[in-house]
This record gives sequence, structure tokens and C-alpha cells, in this order.
Amino acid sequence: MGCYDMTGTSRAVRDLKFEKGELTIANGSERYILIPLRAYGALYDSIEEIVGDAVSGVLYAAGKSIGRGLAEEVKRRMDERKVSGLEELARDAVKLLEELGFGKVELVESKPEKFIVRMYSSATSVHARKGKAVCHLERGMLAGIAEDIMGKHYVAREVKCRAKGDPYCEFIIMESKY
Repeated sequence: MGCYDMTGTSRAVRDLKFEKGELTIANGSERYILIPLRAYGALYDSIEEIVGDAVSGVLYAAGKSIGRGLAEEVKRRMDERKVSGLEELARDAVKLLEELGFGKVELVESKPEKFIVRMYSSATSVHARKGKAVCHLERGMLAGIAEDIMGKHYVAREVKCRAKGDPYCEFIIMESKY
């Protein structure tokens, strides 16, 4: 088995542990799986084939649930570093998404009522059919993270998508009154 220099890598990668057939990160409290992007693309295509246009709602709802779980990790990291504030929360969330393999993620704007996030190589847009916004899982995750951290309801819209030919996927996450 080879040895790898992990200097300069993300925290998630540095803290990977593989023991007894299980992959964990950091303290091992949660198990992870790794799948190739082509497998993720096949999963997306299979769901779309079965539920048709309802794929957007199914993946958005799943993404919100995933996002709420990710928010717990963001809060844990902030507590560990003894930092607070909206900007720190938003930046830590973006960093976690990058560490988990969502590619380059940029926080464009962060206000309590509105966040703008760009993804330059979202997993969904890499494998999707062209011509429409397709990053429903990702936008759900962003809304779920915002909801859990801010304690309010948020909705996310994808206003640009690489699957439509845009240079990046851009999401506007807005506080919802409903």
C-alpha cells in the first residue's frame, strides 16, 4: 500500500480512515461511501427515468435533508475553532462542500435573508442532459444548510447551470416567509 503526502489537503481528506471495511472521517462517528461521478450520473438518470419531471422535487427534498446534516458538521467545526458570525458560517459551509467533492464552490454573497453560491463543477451538471438547470440535489443541500444554521425557512433557486451552457452553476438561497 502506498504512502501519500497529505500536506495542504482538506480536513476531510486528511482525516479519512478505512478500518474493517468502513470509511469514516475524523472521529469516526459517521460512515461514508465514495462513488465515481459516472455512478452518481447513473443514479440521477435512473431517478429521472422513473419519476420524470418530478425528479426536481425528489432530489430537492433529499438535498434539504442532507444539508441539515451537513449543517451539524459546520456548527461542530465552528464550535471547535471557537468562532461565530454569519460570514464564518457561510464560508465553513462552502468549504465543507468543497471537501466533500462538490468541486470549487464560491460564496458570492451572504446576508441573513439571502445567500448566493456558485459551483464550478457540480456533480449533477457534469453528467446531465443539456438545456435545463439540473442541480436539484445541490440547491436542496444549500437550502437545508441555511435552514438548519439560521433557524428559518429558505428556498433555493438555480439561476445559472453548466448543463445549460453557463460557465458555472449559481444558486440564490432566499429566506421564505412560508
